Formats: sequence, C-alpha cells, structure tokens
Amino acid sequence: MILFSCKEMQMAFGDDVILDGVDLSVNEGDKIGVIGANGAGKTTLIRIFTGEYIPTSGNCYIHSSVSSSLGYLRQDSGLDSELSVYEEFMKPYAHLRELEKQIAETEERMIRFGDGEAIGHVLSGKLSDLYEKYKEQGGLTYESRVRSTLNGLGFSGSDFQRNVSTLSGGQKTRLALAKLILSDAKILILDEPTNHLDERSCEWLEGELSAFAGTLIVISHDRAFLDKVTKKTLLIERSGAFLYNAPYSKYSELRKADLEYRQKCYIQQQREIARINAFIENQRKWNRERNIKAVDSRLKYLDRMELIDKPQSPEDPPAVSFEIDVPGGKDVLFVKDLGFAYPGNELFRNLSFEIHKGERVFITGPNGSGKTTFLKVIANRLTPSEKKYVSGSFKLGVNTAFAYYSQDLSDVSGEGSVFDALYDMVNYPGKPAALLVPPLKIRNSLAAMGFRGPDVFKSLSELSGGEKSRLQLLMISYKRKPLLILDEPTNHLDIASREVLEDALLKFEGTLIAVSHDRYFREKLATRVIDISSYAEPEAKADNEPASGIRSGREDYLKQKELRSKITKLRNELKRSEETLKQKEAESNEAEKAISDPAIASDHVRLGELYETKSTLDEEMLTLMSRIDEINAELDALSKDGAL
Repeated sequence: MILFSCKEMQMAFGDDVILDGVDLSVNEGDKIGVIGANGAGKTTLIRIFTGEYIPTSGNCYIHSSVSSSLGYLRQDSGLDSELSVYEEFMKPYAHLRELEKQIAETEERMIRFGDGEAIGHVLSGKLSDLYEKYKEQGGLTYESRVRSTLNGLGFSGSDFQRNVSTLSGGQKTRLALAKLILSDAKILILDEPTNHLDERSCEWLEGELSAFAGTLIVISHDRAFLDKVTKKTLLIERSGAFLYNAPYSKYSELRKADLEYRQKCYIQQQREIARINAFIENQRKWNRERNIKAVDSRLKYLDRMELIDKPQSPEDPPAVSFEIDVPGGKDVLFVKDLGFAYPGNELFRNLSFEIHKGERVFITGPNGSGKTTFLKVIANRLTPSEKKYVSGSFKLGVNTAFAYYSQDLSDVSGEGSVFDALYDMVNYPGKPAALLVPPLKIRNSLAAMGFRGPDVFKSLSELSGGEKSRLQLLMISYKRKPLLILDEPTNHLDIASREVLEDALLKFEGTLIAVSHDRYFREKLATRVIDISSYAEPEAKADNEPASGIRSGREDYLKQKELRSKITKLRNELKRSEETLKQKEAESNEAEKAISDPAIASDHVRLGELYETKSTLDEEMLTLMSRIDEINAELDALSKDGAL
C-alpha cells in the first residue's frame, strides 16, 4: 500500500525553490533514511508528508490512514509538563490504572462477602471480567515496558520522580522519543533522533527500531545508526529527491554508479543528436526531393526523442586541511591520578595514561561521565571556581601547542561578521606584517568551507549550528598546531562535511584527542579509545597493577561494548516476550470465548480440545511472565551496577 506519493512536486517559499520536480513514493513497511546537506530541504519534505505544508505545484497523495497512525518527532522537540517523568508516562494508561483500582475494590468486597453468598458469585464474575479486560489491554506488561523504555534512553529510577519541567532540553527530547516508542503509531517519522543520545541509548534505540514492524522515515547524519535501522536511502540534493534501495553504506556506491550511468546516457544522446544534425545539414546542401524527405524524417525523429537532462555533478563539499607550523615532541600528554568531583558528584578519578605523537585518541563514556570536563581540564578551559574540583595532575609535552574545538561553539559567538571573525583571529594585533594573510586568501578559504557571496558578511549570531561548526573548524586549521582537542566536532555537520573532516584528520600529521558520539567517525579515525566511565569508581588493584590506577582504555572499551551488547539483547528479548505474551493472551481469550459459546456446548470433543488449548496457553503465559520478571531483574541489577 502506498502511504505517500508525489509527482512533479514543487515546494517554494516566495522565490526560494526548496524542492522541484520531485517524483517519489513511500510504501507501507518501508524503512527510509533521509540524507542531504543542511538546508537541502529534508525537513520541508517531511512536513509535506505530515500535511503541514501544501506543495506549491504538482501532485501529492497522502493515504487516509496516515493521520491516525503517524508518530512524528521534530528535531529538538521536547515535552513541556509539570508532572513527574513517571506520571507523564502513565497518562496514556489511565484506563489501566482505573481498572487496577476497580479490581482491587472488587477483591476487597469479595473478602467481605465471601464466596458462599449470591453477591459473592456476582463479584467473582465481575472480577473475572475486569481481569480479562485488563489483560486484553496490556495491563500485565505496560509498567515494565515504560520502565524498560525510559531506562533504554538513559533515565535511571531516580529520574522517574523528577518534574519534566526541570529536565534539560536534551532530556525532554529523549522523553518525547520515548513516548513515540511506546505509542501505537504504525508510521514513525523521526528528525535527528540521536542528537541527544549517548552510545548506549543509540544502541538501545537501534534495537527498538530494527524490531519495529511499521513504516520508518528517519532524517539523520548518524551513518552507523542509518545502517542499522534503514533499508533505503533518500538523498535530497539540488532541490531533487533520489531514492536508493540500499542503506547508507551501500548507497554511496549506487549513487556513484547512477551518476556515471546518467552521464554516459547523456553523452551518447548528445553524440547521436550531433550526428543527426550533421546528416540534416549535409542533406540540405543537395536540396533534392529525396534529400528533403530524409531531412523531414530526421527532424521528426528528433522531435520524438525524449531528451535526457544533463546530470548535475554532486554539490561540492566543504574543504579544510590541518597543517602544522612547529611539530611537537614525541610525548604529547601525561595524565596522572587525574580526577574531577563536584560536591556529591564525582565524574572520574585516578585517570592515568600517556599520549604520544601521532595518536588519535577518543574519550568515550555515557552522558554525564565527564568527557567534556576532561577536555576542558587539559585545554585550561575551566572557570576559576571549577578548577578547585580537580585532583591529580596533567602535563603537556615540550612544544605541544594545541587548538581546541568547543562543543558549545562559544568561540564563534558575538555580533561580528563571518569574515571579520576569521580575519581578526588570523591577523591578530602584533603579528609581523610579512605573515599577515591577505583578505583574498581568507575569502577563498571561506568559500572552500561553504561561505560564498554575501554569506561571508553574515553576523555570527545569524549562523546555523552547521555554519558555526564549519567556521570554527576553519579557524582551528589556521592555528596550525600539532595537537587538536576536539569536543563533538561533528554535532552540527551534515554527512558530506563529516566525511571531509574525517579525510582531513586522517591526513593530519599531529595528534588528536577527541570526544564524539559519532561511532562511524570514531571507528574510522581512532587508534586508541579510553572509556572515562571506567574511572568513576575505585577498584581493587591487581598485584601487577601500578598504584596510580593505570588501566587499559582499549580493554575497558571492549568490556563496556560487550556489556552494552548484553543489555541490548536483554531489552530486545524483553520486547519480544511482551509481544508474545500479548498474543498468547489474545489466543487464550478466544479459546475462553469459544468454550462459553452455546453452539458447541454439547460438542464434548471440541470442548476438550479448547480446554487443552487454553491450559497450554496459560502455562506458556506463566512461563513468559516468569521470564519477563527475570529479564527485568537482570536489567535492574545492571542499572544498580551503573551499566544503564
């Protein structure tokens, strides 16, 4: 069944054409990843699908079932509520809470009246009806499902009683995502769902969406995530939409082959047209009757020919390179017993390791484990009041100057223009005249990073997150330092920009220390990984372990990865068990209804089969409920151990 379809669709805002000539169909059950540069029109297309925008021209069809079965997560949309997290998530289950109340009241009345009296029999029947209704509507599993979903998105039991209004913007967005996962939506449209998720939550979400049986459309720059949850890739580029029947990792190969094929067809047709025109010109010189007929025949052939548009080359990605003025020494960073603890909140302790020239080290750990704080410590970016919470020591190597990329993009804030910000940083006061960078070279650098024409005079306050990221990376490239300290450099970048940054860092001859939730980015670059959460608690030292508490970052990372895999498997099993339990409940209810059917009351053979079926189903349900309890207990144990 086709859910969305458009033909020759155009979407324009005034003179600004965002989408043009779009031919596209989305079928029920499709799992599509939507990619494209920032501002290409991805969200605009989604809002046409949801009915928020009406196309300027062309045809657009939306199936009537979409409005009642659609769940839509906007980018950075979050809940706004004065309820606690748990209360907010119990709202959709008010009918089940009411049934629980009625069941409890009926049980109390039965205890008062006993089974022997007539009213006791009435109450017993009422209790049976209430319980069956409760089971049919998912009463046995809804609480464990809510807790599992919240845990999967990084909310611990202590968070359940916090008011939603006190949460950060990222936490509110995660709650909005959790409500969608728990909903009965058959179509999910998610706009950058991994923006505020750490790696563990991403893996949990991947498991949920991989098991989702409905239709999924997801806008994301997270390539690892797209590979796990989508089967098709929709590229939005140059106002067009191009759908490929492959996930992201295979899409790029198909895209390249597609462009080469279109270019080949275009060239062949142009050669054919040129050959026919040359023939026509030659025939006209003779100007005889048969020559005129030949000319008319060829002209009619050209009129009937369906012309192939000249394929447009892919949009030029930004360009950046990181060069070094003064190479540093072999030893880049020494960290010994480093710790950071706010009153009542220790982030890490006994952090000890060395980093040497040429390494690309990634600091990992869940949200709140202190990754950004660690980078701020070594980059001397802490406020005076924060420095008092640091313990231990660190030391940069000889001649190890560094450039720092701030996650909050604070280095590109203010009211100045893009050009002025870069010019003033590069040509700082006191810089020798011979080393000053001319304005033309700066304009060319900005153009290479996507700032062309009037964009170079835009105020910094007007820039999008992606534009600020590109400008900050360009600023860092001009510093030409042997050590780069990068805190979430890909956060606001589209896929093309991320790939450019990856290539530039692979060619960089210095040392990299970085934090990134982008697994694709990290796995392509990292020569070493240190899981900072391994240092949050002291551990017993082995006989051969140094007193400083030095641990293998790679070993910790692998252990954490194995643990996360175990958690993901448990959650997927929990979801499957709950779904199977719901199915068994429905089958048991059908069998019970059949037993009560007067039409087969005298068919003892059929009744015997039904009783046996119901007995088997009830036993299977008890086994499933027992397993669900076991899984929840395992997940709770992992939560207490700090794994969730």
